[in-house]
Amino acid sequence: MGARIINGDGRYPALKQALIRDCFLIINGFLAVIVSLNTEELSAVSSSLANWSPLAMSLNVFFGWVVVADCLFVVFTQRNRALHDMMAGTYVVKKIALDHLV
Repeated sequence: MGARIINGDGRYPALKQALIRDCFLIINGFLAVIVSLNTEELSAVSSSLANWSPLAMSLNVFFGWVVVADCLFVVFTQRNRALHDMMAGTYVVKKIALDHLV
């Protein structure tokens, strides 16, 4: 896509910044796995997670709306940064802009 993620110094983000940036998607993906395991009959795994499935489904819906709101920040902020980018201190830039700096 020609985009790169950088921190405020123009370098690749540190591991901590990357985890903060992707925390909503990581949590949402984990909850989606729990919900999908309950719909499939997968031996003892699905029965042990069956008790968590309603909570996971509710949280998955909540985090789904959080991701939508997060993306709306791109439209309504001055520098077109999503909430997860603001929290992590990262920026999405065009790769070609970085190539001109080198």
